[in-house]
Amino acid sequence: MIISMKTNNLISYEKTILQQIILDELEIGDTIPSVRNLQARLGLSRNSVLAALRSLQKKNIILKGDSPRQGYTLCQKIDTTSTPYTDREITVQYLLPFTTWNYTINKYLSSFENAFSRHGINLVFSNTHNSVEEERHILESIYAKPSSTQPDYLFLTTCDSTTNPNVSLLQDICAQIPLVLIDRYIHGIKTHYIGVCNSSIGTQTANHLLQKNHYHIAYIKAYNKISPIQDRFLSFRNTLEENGVALDPQNIFTFTRTNIGSITDIQSEVDSIGTQLLSLSPRPSAVVCSFDRIAVALINFLLKNSIRIPEDICVIGCDNDVDVSTMSPLSLTTFRHPYHECAREAIQCIESIQNGSATPHSAEYFSELLIGASTDFTR
Repeated sequence: MIISMKTNNLISYEKTILQQIILDELEIGDTIPSVRNLQARLGLSRNSVLAALRSLQKKNIILKGDSPRQGYTLCQKIDTTSTPYTDREITVQYLLPFTTWNYTINKYLSSFENAFSRHGINLVFSNTHNSVEEERHILESIYAKPSSTQPDYLFLTTCDSTTNPNVSLLQDICAQIPLVLIDRYIHGIKTHYIGVCNSSIGTQTANHLLQKNHYHIAYIKAYNKISPIQDRFLSFRNTLEENGVALDPQNIFTFTRTNIGSITDIQSEVDSIGTQLLSLSPRPSAVVCSFDRIAVALINFLLKNSIRIPEDICVIGCDNDVDVSTMSPLSLTTFRHPYHECAREAIQCIESIQNGSATPHSAEYFSELLIGASTDFTR
């Protein structure tokens, strides 16, 4: 309810919704996006959206229809020069794949939102649905807008593509709007970058397993076209090879589901991969998983088949999905990622650009290996 919501949070949500109205170029009398649509676009909870809409209605900026099925219409023309919400305010449009299952994306989102709110920066989220085609559609829409309604900065995070067909368009946009890549690499673009040192994650994973005397290792990849996933896998494989251990191609599995939802949703495919793992000769003594949800589902399968963890097979995850870890039969070895550090770096990046620095800004932070019972066994 509005009455229990902190005033600064409510104002921040109002700003975000009004900025979306500006970006959509709505006129008086137009119906604004639905509550569900605003949730998806802006990454806000239903309660936050409803609270902000009710507050805007009280200020006579929007009007609710008489019918329960009718949405809100715009009552006042909103523009970047007259509204008190956007006057002299920096606006960042952040393109990312909204997925409720993706702990990494959600932590980036919440960390950036909190940091930007404290610094008075308006953050607008756009959902690419992890599609380069949808990303291009959004980029074209931004590029076509008048400069007065374009965001001051554009942030891009992961997208499931080995090569990005939007490079030419991004180069054109960079001439107008500063671009910052978040935990994502795009060849052909020289711009600002902030993210996790993903190659270090692969190296730490390999070294941890080698120290535990694991030499027959399997790897389950998901979203393997995304640059962070590629970097982690390549550095993992290279570190093994540098230590005289070859990663057998038959031990590399690709998770095919496009949405890693609840563990129940993915358990059947993990069971299928687990069956193949147990039939391998020699059988792997360790399995690395791209996501914690896959790792926990694999632990469920192995225990159900009387495989001891970690004595027979150890399992390691990657993204410190705390919600999933509570469902794991035993504590999972995984990584804690530096989301807050990346958010603070983003603020500093904007400040440096504001101060006239045109040099591409690049900053990588290291993740912390958290050792759990799923690998805590030495052969």
